[in-house]
Amino acid sequence: MGAVVETPSVFLDMTAENNLRQQYRVLGLPSYDGLYEILKLVGLDNTGKTS
Repeated sequence: MGAVVETPSVFLDMTAENNLRQQYRVLGLPSYDGLYEILKLVGLDNTGKTS
């Protein structure tokens, strides 16, 4: 079984960091641990935009 996501759950008016924080909340994660490491892993840690 597979799934195709036609509309990703990304908010275009939010920064990458804020989008990731929103996903943490949706998933019910207890803290934002690892958030900056994930942004760095995907190359979004130094975009020049503030949260």
